[in-house]
Amino acid sequence: MEMFETEDSLTDLHPCQYCERPCKGKQCRECHFDMLAYKQGQCCDCNKVFTAIRKDGSIKKRCNECQYSYNLKHISICPSCGLTYHAYLSDGRIFDKCYKCYQSSITKCQNCDKFAFNGYALCKQCYQETKKSDWEEPTIHPHVKRKKYQFDDIISGILPCKKLDCLNFTNSTFCKECHNEYKIAK
Repeated sequence: MEMFETEDSLTDLHPCQYCERPCKGKQCRECHFDMLAYKQGQCCDCNKVFTAIRKDGSIKKRCNECQYSYNLKHISICPSCGLTYHAYLSDGRIFDKCYKCYQSSITKCQNCDKFAFNGYALCKQCYQETKKSDWEEPTIHPHVKRKKYQFDDIISGILPCKKLDCLNFTNSTFCKECHNEYKIAK
């Protein structure tokens, strides 16, 4: 059965809005297939071809199945405010709350405009400067000459060995050599 165009069907034709070819709908067949090919993308996880462009014009990276599994693994609910956020990033960092709640937990230093974490009144630098005056040089035997050590060494716990004739620094009471000598002497 042959299909012939009648005069009624010819009057329904109008030019395509993209290429000016005659068509019956909003666009011709070729433009429609071009649009579908343009909207398709490849999933970054499984390499499956899917419709990637959303209605708002943004582009999806993953197909629906891969996006669902990604959300189960990387997206969490903030314990403070109940909103969803990226808890596990691809570079290995893990966050325990959303950025908004994290920012609200940070306070400003009383002396300067730097941030002081965990509700402290002073930042690290201002705290060290205020405590610097409180620290005194440890008393050293007058006959023993030691290297000058920095204030940061005292803060981090690196102090001179307690044995009078030793010039080493340590985190504990005695350095490793003096401690071994003490154990051998016992």
